[in-house]
Amino acid sequence: MKTRLPIFALTALALVWSGTASAQQDSAIDRIPQPEPSETRTCLPISQIRRIQTVDDQTLLFHMRGSRKYVNHLPRACHGLKRNSFIHRTPVNSYCSMDIITVVDMFTGMQFGSCPLGKFEEVMDASILE
Repeated sequence: MKTRLPIFALTALALVWSGTASAQQDSAIDRIPQPEPSETRTCLPISQIRRIQTVDDQTLLFHMRGSRKYVNHLPRACHGLKRNSFIHRTPVNSYCSMDIITVVDMFTGMQFGSCPLGKFEEVMDASILE
């Protein structure tokens, strides 16, 4: 019985010490600055869009009036989007997620297909897309 008491005491001490170290580690992690979450929107008003840049067949970058930029990752690749223009028809004067865009050859007017838009996510550093 006497040998069990020191083992029990050492085990209890080890548990207390590991809990203190874990709390100190959690406290240090809490002090690390976290990036601000970007704003996600389902629609962008056309009147606020300065220009739209096609990054690739699945990504559009919306440059807004002022300095805001929103990236739209289409749910799937839209064949020919990078090389050609697209048409967007809407009665509400906004680009919205799940709106359909149609890829069109600028010279012939030939349509290549249609694709839905995704959600619009604000980007702080758009240079990674350009």
